[in-house]
Amino acid sequence: MSITSYLLDDFDVDPETKRVLSVALEKTRVSLGLADDFANGIIAKRLIDGLHIDDQFDFLGLTNARP
Repeated sequence: MSITSYLLDDFDVDPETKRVLSVALEKTRVSLGLADDFANGIIAKRLIDGLHIDDQFDFLGLTNARP
């Protein structure tokens, strides 16, 4: 399951990040036992929001301050 279709046009990430996000999406689906694609958009949004939070920590110099 590729996450690419859930990425916004202005969200430009490298191919490795896309691959990791796609793997995370698929592992989440499997761990939740999902058989359909209805929740993919919700899961993808949560994964991408997590990346934005990490970017904010990095920007503020708080990378090592995360729990």
